[in-house]
Amino acid sequence: GGGPVFSVYGTAAQSNATGDGTVFTVVFGTEVTNVGSDFDGTSTFTADEAGSFILNAGVSAYGGTTSHTNAQLTIVTSNRSYEVSRDNPKDAIGTSYTTRGSVIADMDEGDTATVTFTVSGSTITVDIDNDPRTGFTGFFLG
Repeated sequence: GGGPVFSVYGTAAQSNATGDGTVFTVVFGTEVTNVGSDFDGTSTFTADEAGSFILNAGVSAYGGTTSHTNAQLTIVTSNRSYEVSRDNPKDAIGTSYTTRGSVIADMDEGDTATVTFTVSGSTITVDIDNDPRTGFTGFFLG
């Protein structure tokens, strides 16, 4: 009992993911736990029962410029998209930029959840780091 639980993070850096408004689906290749085997090993969690799920996402990025003015982290489910973070990343130029957010998502059996990251204002130069700050976790609430 207890329902699905998963915790994953990035395996390899994802180069030139976004920067010009491109909506990038984040890849998480390292599993910490995957009770119920409901995470596909790449980017997608699939609910194996209906109910409420706590979903948490984070992205560590680098390669931005002073022209990048908007960074948006979204947890996308079959029922709706949850914008969990929106920031101006220009203060993190020359360093990594980390953003994260959480949501209680209503999901039906078979619904999916992914994480997207979008940076806009310039060209595609923003990379997504491969450390545990780029992660996706979730569990069945009830």
